[in-house]
Amino acid sequence: MKVISGLVIGFIGVLLELFLAPRIQVKGFTPYLATAFFLFAAMYGGRRIGLWAGFVIGLILDFYARYLIGFGMILFSISGYVAGYLAMSMYLERYSMKILLLFTVNMIYALLNWLTNRGGGTPILMPFWKNIVPGVIYSTLLGTLIIFLLFYLFENNPFLSSLIKKVE
Repeated sequence: MKVISGLVIGFIGVLLELFLAPRIQVKGFTPYLATAFFLFAAMYGGRRIGLWAGFVIGLILDFYARYLIGFGMILFSISGYVAGYLAMSMYLERYSMKILLLFTVNMIYALLNWLTNRGGGTPILMPFWKNIVPGVIYSTLLGTLIIFLLFYLFENNPFLSSLIKKVE
């Protein structure tokens, strides 16, 4: 049941990324909302929830993105497991570590998207710094707000906290 709850949280993130994120673009930068949701599930529920939530969410986003299936699946699975491991080993008690982990996952995911969708004749560094980094920063800022809001809701609501046991 706990893994299913983590998957539901991640699936809500996927739905928000597919249907809400295009509407909250800033200067053409669409935020990665699913990363915040599945990382929250991993940080709150542990390694197993993070691994499965990352796998399923990565698979769904890979099908939606229409490029090589596996990039998002592997990245999100590994990231979910690492986030769950760090939560168990108390490295994620500090807010700065949560933000750094979210930024790192967003950056790697954006880099993989950029490398697989890039045209052949464009210079390699200019589009990356101009088109990727501001979007990653925007995604990290929104994702940080989402993660802290979810932590607040799950820690202060007995029903929500019963869905996923918090890693101690």
